[in-house]
Amino acid sequence: MKLVFNNIIPFKGYAAMCIGNLVFVRKGVRVTTTLINHEAIHSEQWKECLYVFFLPIYVLSFLWQFVRCWKWHQAYRSVCFEREAYAHQSEEGYLSKRKRFAWVR
Repeated sequence: MKLVFNNIIPFKGYAAMCIGNLVFVRKGVRVTTTLINHEAIHSEQWKECLYVFFLPIYVLSFLWQFVRCWKWHQAYRSVCFEREAYAHQSEEGYLSKRKRFAWVR
């Protein structure tokens, strides 16, 4: 993964955003192992989705969750990819024992 520091991506209010193998980090954000682990999980998810299918699945999952609860942050945290990333972002070595398509479970 390559880190790219900037003021544009991700949107204000978010620290980092993974797109494929690039992690965009807002300037001024402290990069921690938890942040790196979270984004590394997303990077693996991108690969599993053959890069092409990650965004459509992410957007559809978000929209489905948003329609269900009408709360932006709750919908974001309920996206299938985010549930896995938040659940395991603090686990050292998670990626080495992670099962493929863990975000589906």
